[in-house]
Amino acid sequence: MLASLLGGLLLNLMPCVFPVLAIKVMGFAKHGSNRRAQRLSGAAYTAGVVLSFLALGGLLLALRAAGEQLGWGFQLQSPAVVAALAVLFTLIGLNLA
Repeated sequence: MLASLLGGLLLNLMPCVFPVLAIKVMGFAKHGSNRRAQRLSGAAYTAGVVLSFLALGGLLLALRAAGEQLGWGFQLQSPAVVAALAVLFTLIGLNLA
């Protein structure tokens, strides 16, 4: 569990995560001094992240059980996916500028 926590913290220091974190911080700032709204927003964000990863993990396990040879990062071997991600993160960065 500790290694997972450290891995997650390390992943949040990656450059592709900064735009997402900036968007979330701006969302928290929108609530101003309303502590209840800040806590609810933080809890919803956390629950969304955890549930998304559980769903992805479950989908991956189901596909592997069905005989597919899949693992983490396989989609990044496709130039089209890498190009689409580059465009997406450029647009997010321009939006934040």
